[in-house]
Amino acid sequence: MSYQQDCINRLLNDLCPGLWCNSEYIESADTLEIPKDEFEQAIKKVKKCRERYARYLEEGEAEFSVEELISSLETWFENSDPNNDFVRLYWFQ
Repeated sequence: MSYQQDCINRLLNDLCPGLWCNSEYIESADTLEIPKDEFEQAIKKVKKCRERYARYLEEGEAEFSVEELISSLETWFENSDPNNDFVRLYWFQ
């Protein structure tokens, strides 16, 4: 998912109303904090509506599949700090 932060950030922003980012523009944010309950619901929604999110990714010219997205979201969730009630994502360029 290298160099695809804009697409992922937009998607997470659409799915998670409590998302916080460190930029005025979601596409360029390199730090996101997402409440864990919202993040978990986002994963479930993408899994349930795979076809819709596959189209979303295609329209956004993503260079990864919906299955790769789901796998990454699950990994990020599972590896998030258990002491926080949010998932923090950092993008490095």
